[in-house]
Amino acid sequence: MSSSIKHIEFDFAKEKLWQIINDNKLRFKPQEDDFIAAVDPGGVTGIAVACVSYDPKDFSDIHWLATSQYDFREFQTTEDLFTAEDEFVHRFFDFFETWPIADDFHYGTVQFIIEDFILRQGGMGRELLSPVRIASKIQYAEKYGDQDSEYYPWTHLMYQSPSSIKTTCTPERMKAWGFPELSHSQRHSFDALRHIAYRIRSLMAENNQGQPST
Repeated sequence: MSSSIKHIEFDFAKEKLWQIINDNKLRFKPQEDDFIAAVDPGGVTGIAVACVSYDPKDFSDIHWLATSQYDFREFQTTEDLFTAEDEFVHRFFDFFETWPIADDFHYGTVQFIIEDFILRQGGMGRELLSPVRIASKIQYAEKYGDQDSEYYPWTHLMYQSPSSIKTTCTPERMKAWGFPELSHSQRHSFDALRHIAYRIRSLMAENNQGQPST
């Protein structure tokens, strides 16, 4: 695959999914498309969303990608950091749930991927365990959140290991598959994209549609 997948950078603190789609005139066909979302939680948290055809056969079935980052390192007190983490989780659910044309919109699937956390090095920053807290709060909200919401989106929550994506979804392969090359400052967004690529690769294998080129 040589052509690049359409890519949008967005402001997670301000924009919602429907705004990104409308403002950028992006494709979304409720009867044909799914969303795959990934979070790389940490001091700087990477967020990525992909609009993908049902049962993808190839990476060309990705219609567009959107990425953002959220920096928790600026918070100077534990109380402020914990509050920011709570707000992040609420914001992420609201990002998907708020839809102005809800009567015409029904989620087929939102597959939500969280990078699993393995402590590899020591540190003194308050944000060291942010990945654990963010992931646990998301999992709790997914299970016990606003179950009365008609458009409660999550249908499949999963964890993927960082070692798997870094071995399989190398920068060279990501480029060959059509994913955008992001700057070093956007490396957490790129890791979230790698989780999406890994998940789509797994779906392709499950559907017996072959493997992407290496």
